[in-house]
Amino acid sequence: MDQNQSNVSATISLMVRRGYLSSALGNDDRRKHEFKLTDKGQQLYKIALSRVTMQMMNEYHLIVEQLGINTD
Repeated sequence: MDQNQSNVSATISLMVRRGYLSSALGNDDRRKHEFKLTDKGQQLYKIALSRVTMQMMNEYHLIVEQLGINTD
């Protein structure tokens, strides 16, 4: 995704502060963190997935139409 570690860390910290992710220290290695989507994060994920899916379907239909492919 062409992001450096600093940008990823800042984004993760923001998501934790806003309540989209929960953070826990790793069991085996205390230097590692484990992140999980919270209920709020799951809701956002479902909305984003739905929107991306709709956009992809729209693009698919445009491409099929431009190619003159009959999908009936």
